[in-house]
Amino acid sequence: MFPLYIMSGGKSSRFGSDKARALLHNKPLLRHVSDALAPLSSSTVVVADQADKYVDLGLVTIPDLSPHLGPMGGLQTALTHLSQVSAHEWCFLVSCDMVGFRSEWASALWKERTESAQAVAFGPDPWDSMFACYHRGLLEEVDRRIARGER
Repeated sequence: MFPLYIMSGGKSSRFGSDKARALLHNKPLLRHVSDALAPLSSSTVVVADQADKYVDLGLVTIPDLSPHLGPMGGLQTALTHLSQVSAHEWCFLVSCDMVGFRSEWASALWKERTESAQAVAFGPDPWDSMFACYHRGLLEEVDRRIARGER
């Protein structure tokens, strides 16, 4: 069981509306993702542009600490939250539009964690940062990069 963070902080500007709420088989994409990983997760938190944005979908939602920074800002928020509310060292991060994946993929990543790793993702290059496991120890590096303007 792992803490799950779903990134839904984007503007969906190319999509034209809130992508997380887009319906697939009469169910929002965000619910597809959260429901698919629910059997593996100890908790589920959505990172969005505002708190409680998806309360109507039954999902805890926290606001980005550093808005408009894309995945780096979402990762910072997830790792900060993990550090504040959980004893877990690792979390699983996924994008709200990552439908169609199989829960076995998440399990496979989770099993590959090591004491020396800070992140575990599918690769090789470019690896998918929005479907990965992250160690809370990475937060300092994420904060440094954000402070330097790196995304």
